[in-house]
Amino acid sequence: MTTEDRIGELVRRNLFEVFGERDGDVRRAVIAELFTPDAQFTDHEGTVTGHAGIDAAAERVLTMFPRSHFAAAGAPSAVGDLGRIAWELRGADDVAQARGTDIATVADGRITRMWTFVEPAADEGPRA
Repeated sequence: MTTEDRIGELVRRNLFEVFGERDGDVRRAVIAELFTPDAQFTDHEGTVTGHAGIDAAAERVLTMFPRSHFAAAGAPSAVGDLGRIAWELRGADDVAQARGTDIATVADGRITRMWTFVEPAADEGPRA
């Protein structure tokens, strides 16, 4: 597996196995595997540090959107030590409620820093 493939796998697994995982024990085990102990996660709510902070951020999202799930909005990509994945947060009807992008830095095969950009799902119909 190339470095770029590994980084792509990390950001994909974070989306589905951390922020999409409702079982806290499973989620915390994946966080320990994917992230360095002092990793930082930043979104519009602020920055958290460490595995417990990342777990709390994921739990916050899962609690706010109990019937929603994440879907990749394209393949992950990587360049150098950076990886990214675009995603959608979809409701029970599978309609996008929000869209976003996760960007991560990776060292020694683990995520050291992650930023999440979130945008509301806009009506993309024709404009008059």
